[in-house]
Amino acid sequence: MTLPAGAVDLTQALLSEFMLPRGDGGPVPPALWPSATTTGTTAEAIPLPPATPPVLDPDAVLARRRTVRRFTDGAVPLGVVSAMLAEQAETDSRLAPGESAQGNGIELVVFANQVTGLPAGLYEAGDEELRPRGEVDMVSVLGQPGFASAALTVLVLGSIAAAVHRHGSGGYLRLLRRAGAAGHACWLAALARGFDGAVHANVRVSNQLIDAAGLDAFSRRALFSVAVGSKA
Repeated sequence: MTLPAGAVDLTQALLSEFMLPRGDGGPVPPALWPSATTTGTTAEAIPLPPATPPVLDPDAVLARRRTVRRFTDGAVPLGVVSAMLAEQAETDSRLAPGESAQGNGIELVVFANQVTGLPAGLYEAGDEELRPRGEVDMVSVLGQPGFASAALTVLVLGSIAAAVHRHGSGGYLRLLRRAGAAGHACWLAALARGFDGAVHANVRVSNQLIDAAGLDAFSRRALFSVAVGSKA
């Protein structure tokens, strides 16, 4: 492959190279989709507002990446959440075209602690909306005080069963790469809008988290997490 000159273009090119070639496992049976076990609540979905525009250019964002583990009690605007989810969706559609349509999608769960205009609780990310799943205790569910103090935490989910169905023995590794790209897309979108955060590939899965997010070991597995807020 020809390496682009810019740092951002180089990163995207390397990620794209990792995702090729595509598998030929065919469509994933609905029972294996990562969204198959979701139950949600009867509460109405909350529409997402337009994405807050970035205040930093990509090179400036890359230069200021720092892991933050302690946050103030300041809120994050809901428009920033819109931007994070939109960046993730665009990144995944570019790096893994057609995978979601075949049942091998990436799902996002949002733990809202202090998000302007959004009651605290757990939400399933949908197409331009958030679907409430109820209130949760952030400390017991996330298991990490630093994450619990963040304004919001995004949990990246995927189906190992769907990935292996699509791509054979290499499907799990491909899924992990997609989850990492999804998490970093959310993180960089938040940084570009003046906020701070941290990404974690080693998600601590407690019984409370399993119950709250409807997780299981194979078709709805926690793969990556992103905490966002203002650093203390």
